Amino acid sequence: MGGDHAPEEIVIGACTAARTLECRIALVGQQSRIEQIAAKAGGIPSNITVVHADAVVAMDEAPAAAVRRGIFVLG
Repeated sequence: MGGDHAPEEIVIGACTAARTLECRIALVGQQSRIEQIAAKAGGIPSNITVVHADAVVAMDEAPAAAVRRGIFVLG
């Protein structure tokens, strides 16, 4: 959910790309926030999957610290 002008620009861009390019996209973050932003862009297209994540890893947080807090991704 991070980045410049995020999460608004990321979600809107993903919705536009999903409609235009007919690709599959996964958005990971706070589901309610993603859905709220996507509603402004015409809703979430069927080729977007939203993966809810409660936890946030700060940009300045060491990866090891996030893992110690129990935040990790299983591939």
